[in-house]
Amino acid sequence: MNLRTALALPAFILVLQPGNIYSKEKYSDARLPLVIVESRNGTGQAAAPKKKVSVARGIELIVKGLDLNINNIRFIKAPKATDYYVYANNKASYAPSLIIAANNGIQLERTVRLEKPLTREQFAQHLDEAILSTGDYVTNAMWLTIGDEAKFSQKALTAVQQLIKFNVVKLEKGNFRPKAFITEAEATEMIKRAAEFVQSPKEGKE
Repeated sequence: MNLRTALALPAFILVLQPGNIYSKEKYSDARLPLVIVESRNGTGQAAAPKKKVSVARGIELIVKGLDLNINNIRFIKAPKATDYYVYANNKASYAPSLIIAANNGIQLERTVRLEKPLTREQFAQHLDEAILSTGDYVTNAMWLTIGDEAKFSQKALTAVQQLIKFNVVKLEKGNFRPKAFITEAEATEMIKRAAEFVQSPKEGKE
Protein backbone atom coordinates (compact mmCIF):
# COMPACT_ATOMS: atom_id res chain seq x y z
CA MET A 1 0.00 0.00 0.00
CA ASN A 2 1.31 3.43 -0.90
CA LEU A 3 1.15 5.71 2.07
CA ARG A 4 1.77 9.43 1.91
CA THR A 5 2.84 11.29 5.01
CA ALA A 6 0.94 14.54 5.37
CA LEU A 7 3.32 16.19 7.84
CA ALA A 8 6.76 14.92 8.71
CA LEU A 9 6.99 16.02 12.34
CA PRO A 10 8.35 14.00 15.29
CA ALA A 11 5.05 13.29 16.95
CA PHE A 12 2.60 10.47 17.46
CA ILE A 13 1.13 9.25 14.19
CA LEU A 14 -2.59 8.86 13.80
CA VAL A 15 -3.73 6.66 10.93
CA LEU A 16 -7.18 7.77 9.92
CA GLN A 17 -9.56 5.06 8.82
CA PRO A 18 -12.29 5.77 6.25
CA GLY A 19 -14.87 6.29 8.98
CA ASN A 20 -12.84 9.02 10.68
CA ILE A 21 -13.36 11.52 7.90
CA TYR A 22 -16.00 10.17 5.57
CA SER A 23 -18.46 7.43 6.31
CA LYS A 24 -21.21 6.25 4.02
CA GLU A 25 -23.12 5.25 7.13
CA LYS A 26 -22.87 8.80 8.46
CA TYR A 27 -23.84 10.33 5.11
CA SER A 28 -26.70 8.13 3.97
CA ASP A 29 -27.08 10.20 0.80
CA ALA A 30 -23.37 10.17 0.06
CA ARG A 31 -23.89 9.21 -3.57
CA LEU A 32 -26.67 11.77 -4.07
CA PRO A 33 -25.24 13.13 -7.34
CA LEU A 34 -25.29 9.70 -8.96
CA VAL A 35 -28.90 8.82 -8.42
CA ILE A 36 -32.23 10.54 -8.06
CA VAL A 37 -33.16 10.10 -4.44
CA GLU A 38 -36.29 10.97 -2.56
CA SER A 39 -36.03 14.55 -1.44
CA ARG A 40 -37.17 15.74 1.95
CA ASN A 41 -40.53 16.75 0.54
CA GLY A 42 -41.09 13.25 -0.82
CA THR A 43 -41.33 14.18 -4.49
CA GLY A 44 -38.64 11.78 -5.66
CA GLN A 45 -36.89 14.60 -7.53
CA ALA A 46 -33.53 16.15 -6.80
CA ALA A 47 -34.07 19.05 -4.40
CA ALA A 48 -33.88 22.62 -5.71
CA PRO A 49 -32.53 21.77 -9.20
CA LYS A 50 -32.19 25.46 -10.17
CA LYS A 51 -30.53 26.51 -6.94
CA LYS A 52 -27.04 27.97 -7.24
CA VAL A 53 -24.24 25.79 -5.90
CA SER A 54 -21.87 27.30 -3.34
CA VAL A 55 -18.16 26.49 -3.25
CA ALA A 56 -18.69 24.30 -0.18
CA ARG A 57 -21.64 22.46 -1.73
CA GLY A 58 -19.87 22.00 -5.04
CA ILE A 59 -16.78 20.49 -3.45
CA GLU A 60 -18.96 18.23 -1.30
CA LEU A 61 -20.83 16.99 -4.38
CA ILE A 62 -17.60 16.27 -6.24
CA VAL A 63 -15.92 14.46 -3.34
CA LYS A 64 -18.92 12.28 -2.60
CA GLY A 65 -19.91 11.74 -6.22
CA LEU A 66 -16.44 10.50 -7.21
CA ASP A 67 -15.96 8.66 -3.91
CA LEU A 68 -12.69 10.46 -3.17
CA ASN A 69 -10.98 9.60 0.10
CA ILE A 70 -7.82 9.95 2.17
CA ASN A 71 -7.57 6.34 3.28
CA ASN A 72 -3.92 6.02 2.28
CA ILE A 73 -2.63 9.15 3.98
CA ARG A 74 -1.02 9.22 7.40
CA PHE A 75 -1.56 12.29 9.54
CA ILE A 76 0.28 13.10 12.75
CA LYS A 77 -2.97 14.60 14.06
CA ALA A 78 -6.56 14.56 12.95
CA PRO A 79 -6.87 17.17 10.18
CA LYS A 80 -9.36 20.02 10.29
CA ALA A 81 -10.91 21.93 7.43
CA THR A 82 -9.40 25.12 8.84
CA ASP A 83 -5.94 23.63 8.38
CA TYR A 84 -6.53 24.20 4.67
CA TYR A 85 -9.13 26.97 4.38
CA VAL A 86 -9.24 30.00 6.65
CA TYR A 87 -12.99 30.56 6.54
CA ALA A 88 -14.10 26.93 6.88
CA ASN A 89 -16.34 25.74 9.68
CA ASN A 90 -14.94 22.56 11.21
CA LYS A 91 -18.39 21.58 12.48
CA ALA A 92 -20.16 22.00 9.14
CA SER A 93 -21.29 18.96 7.18
CA TYR A 94 -19.00 19.95 4.31
CA ALA A 95 -15.85 19.97 6.48
CA PRO A 96 -14.80 16.33 5.81
CA SER A 97 -15.18 16.88 2.07
CA LEU A 98 -12.93 19.95 2.19
CA ILE A 99 -10.19 17.91 3.86
CA ILE A 100 -10.51 15.17 1.27
CA ALA A 101 -10.55 17.68 -1.59
CA ALA A 102 -7.39 19.39 -0.36
CA ASN A 103 -5.59 16.05 -0.42
CA ASN A 104 -6.90 14.98 -3.83
CA GLY A 105 -5.67 17.70 -6.13
CA ILE A 106 -8.67 20.05 -5.97
CA GLN A 107 -7.14 23.52 -5.93
CA LEU A 108 -8.95 26.10 -3.87
CA GLU A 109 -7.43 29.28 -2.50
CA ARG A 110 -6.74 29.16 1.22
CA THR A 111 -8.89 32.27 1.69
CA VAL A 112 -11.79 31.09 -0.49
CA ARG A 113 -15.23 32.19 0.69
CA LEU A 114 -17.08 28.91 0.82
CA GLU A 115 -20.55 30.40 0.71
CA LYS A 116 -19.98 32.10 -2.65
CA PRO A 117 -21.71 30.53 -5.67
CA LEU A 118 -19.58 28.68 -8.21
CA THR A 119 -19.56 29.58 -11.87
CA ARG A 120 -19.83 26.82 -14.43
CA GLU A 121 -16.17 27.17 -15.38
CA GLN A 122 -15.03 27.05 -11.73
CA PHE A 123 -17.04 23.93 -11.06
CA ALA A 124 -15.79 22.28 -14.24
CA GLN A 125 -12.19 23.06 -13.33
CA HIS A 126 -12.53 21.50 -9.88
CA LEU A 127 -14.32 18.48 -11.32
CA ASP A 128 -11.51 17.99 -13.84
CA GLU A 129 -8.92 18.24 -11.04
CA ALA A 130 -10.82 15.60 -9.10
CA ILE A 131 -11.04 13.23 -12.07
CA LEU A 132 -7.31 13.52 -12.74
CA SER A 133 -6.58 12.64 -9.11
CA THR A 134 -8.18 9.21 -9.67
CA GLY A 135 -5.79 8.01 -12.38
CA ASP A 136 -4.11 8.63 -15.71
CA TYR A 137 -6.37 9.15 -18.71
CA VAL A 138 -5.40 9.44 -22.36
CA THR A 139 -7.06 12.00 -24.61
CA ASN A 140 -6.33 13.28 -28.10
CA ALA A 141 -4.67 16.67 -28.57
CA MET A 142 -7.31 18.01 -30.96
CA TRP A 143 -8.56 21.46 -29.97
CA LEU A 144 -12.32 21.68 -29.90
CA THR A 145 -14.27 24.75 -30.95
CA ILE A 146 -16.35 26.34 -28.20
CA GLY A 147 -18.43 29.31 -29.28
CA ASP A 148 -17.90 31.39 -26.14
CA GLU A 149 -14.33 30.34 -25.38
CA ALA A 150 -13.21 34.00 -25.27
CA LYS A 151 -15.13 34.31 -21.98
CA PHE A 152 -13.13 31.57 -20.23
CA SER A 153 -10.10 31.81 -18.01
CA GLN A 154 -7.32 29.83 -19.71
CA LYS A 155 -7.09 27.11 -17.06
CA ALA A 156 -10.84 26.56 -17.04
CA LEU A 157 -10.96 26.42 -20.83
CA THR A 158 -8.36 23.63 -20.84
CA ALA A 159 -10.37 21.75 -18.22
CA VAL A 160 -13.63 22.05 -20.17
CA GLN A 161 -11.91 20.94 -23.36
CA GLN A 162 -10.82 17.81 -21.52
CA LEU A 163 -14.22 17.22 -19.92
CA ILE A 164 -15.88 17.35 -23.33
CA LYS A 165 -13.53 14.63 -24.53
CA PHE A 166 -14.33 12.64 -21.38
CA ASN A 167 -18.04 13.00 -22.27
CA VAL A 168 -18.60 14.70 -18.92
CA VAL A 169 -19.60 18.06 -20.39
CA LYS A 170 -21.97 18.72 -23.26
CA LEU A 171 -22.16 22.10 -24.96
CA GLU A 172 -25.40 24.00 -25.41
CA LYS A 173 -25.64 25.06 -29.07
CA GLY A 174 -21.86 25.14 -29.16
CA ASN A 175 -21.50 27.23 -26.00
CA PHE A 176 -20.71 26.52 -22.34
CA ARG A 177 -21.72 29.74 -20.53
CA PRO A 178 -18.58 29.75 -18.34
CA LYS A 179 -19.45 32.81 -16.24
CA ALA A 180 -23.00 31.71 -15.42
CA PHE A 181 -23.53 30.25 -11.95
CA ILE A 182 -23.90 26.49 -11.99
CA THR A 183 -27.16 25.01 -10.72
CA GLU A 184 -27.66 21.94 -8.59
CA ALA A 185 -29.14 20.05 -11.53
CA GLU A 186 -26.25 20.95 -13.84
CA ALA A 187 -23.66 19.98 -11.23
CA THR A 188 -25.42 16.71 -10.53
CA GLU A 189 -25.48 15.75 -14.21
CA MET A 190 -21.78 16.54 -14.69
CA ILE A 191 -20.81 14.50 -11.65
CA LYS A 192 -22.93 11.58 -12.78
CA ARG A 193 -21.11 11.54 -16.10
CA ALA A 194 -17.76 11.99 -14.37
CA ALA A 195 -18.40 9.03 -12.08
CA GLU A 196 -19.33 6.88 -15.08
CA PHE A 197 -16.15 7.95 -16.86
CA VAL A 198 -13.91 7.19 -13.86
CA GLN A 199 -15.58 3.85 -13.28
CA SER A 200 -15.52 2.61 -16.89
CA PRO A 201 -11.78 1.69 -17.07
CA LYS A 202 -12.09 -0.21 -13.77
CA GLU A 203 -15.07 -2.19 -15.02
CA GLY A 204 -13.14 -3.08 -18.16
CA LYS A 205 -10.39 -4.66 -16.07
CA GLU A 206 -12.76 -6.82 -14.01
